[in-house]
Amino acid sequence: MDIDKLLIEISKNFLSNDLVNNKNNLYICLKDATEKYKVNIEDPNTLVNKEINLDTDLCVEIDLEEAIKLSEGKNNVGNSLFNGSIKLIGNLEVLNNIASDIEKTT
Repeated sequence: MDIDKLLIEISKNFLSNDLVNNKNNLYICLKDATEKYKVNIEDPNTLVNKEINLDTDLCVEIDLEEAIKLSEGKNNVGNSLFNGSIKLIGNLEVLNNIASDIEKTT
């Protein structure tokens, strides 16, 4: 599977853009043994080269092979988190902010 397409698919499935309005500090990163491919969830078509600011940003880092399994329905996020194939790096308060925004809209 094309990495760009996988990043876009994961970004769109992770949260709809309506729910993360103005959340420019949330990133998805796919990593393999030698490379990391990172996008901002609001712009999944553009790879990001900047480092994650651990104080203000949150990056959902997913092992590339695991991301492929997830996209094919061969695994679920709970199992992936438990076995360490998905890591949350940075400021977890970003998730709280998103959750608060979701509660306001429901």
